[in-house]
Amino acid sequence: MAPGYARSIKVRGTVQGVGFRPFVYRLADEHKISGWVFNGTRGVEIHAEGTPDALDAFAADIRSRHPPAAEVAQIVVEPAAFEGFGSFSIRDSDASGSPTTRISPDLPLCDDCLREMLDPDDRRYRYAYINCTNCGPRYSIIRSLPYDRPRTTMADWPLCDDCRAEYENPADRRYHAQPIACPRCGPDYFLRENGTGSARGAAAIDRAAALLGEGRILTIKGIGGYHLACDARNDSAVLALRERKYRKEKP
Repeated sequence: MAPGYARSIKVRGTVQGVGFRPFVYRLADEHKISGWVFNGTRGVEIHAEGTPDALDAFAADIRSRHPPAAEVAQIVVEPAAFEGFGSFSIRDSDASGSPTTRISPDLPLCDDCLREMLDPDDRRYRYAYINCTNCGPRYSIIRSLPYDRPRTTMADWPLCDDCRAEYENPADRRYHAQPIACPRCGPDYFLRENGTGSARGAAAIDRAAALLGEGRILTIKGIGGYHLACDARNDSAVLALRERKYRKEKP
């Protein structure tokens, strides 16, 4: 690498909680860029060192190849002091300053996570809180910015060794996925009937499905709030739900 060339790159928009830092890390490796990236209160901050051609290509790819869930509003590229970094790293976030960055909404389950969740041999088989950098909760779990696990509701669940290995592996799609969890270390779920708990985990899902089939009405507490559920094909259940909600037509 020819010494002496460095750029400061500031990315603004919806760039936290969408896998942007892992994307930048892999892009830096591809272009042989050294330096660092971190989340700040205004967006993503990058210090990049490399040849002029590599730096130009790196900045161009940040604009054109960013994660699909990201919405880049502005990229500012400026000359920076060359410091001679030997590698590229994801640094701890900087929480100083007034937050102005945008946060991604919760993202629908991606095809990869869906395939794992339905695979009996996968360790996240039927695990409702499965996620990766491409999907899962974002906005509804945030307590403060910048977006990092300690500033989300997931801070109460320390990672197990397997999840930690995925979180720290640049080649893994869960690299720096802040809500990462599994049945061993993540939140569980349970079913409560008549004021008492009757089932947990997969058994709770099976029992809930059976109750819906019987025409019962369920209150489901999700990450972002409560949902009322019944079998839409059961006229009696739908009518009962409407009566309880004092509605003639909805749902």
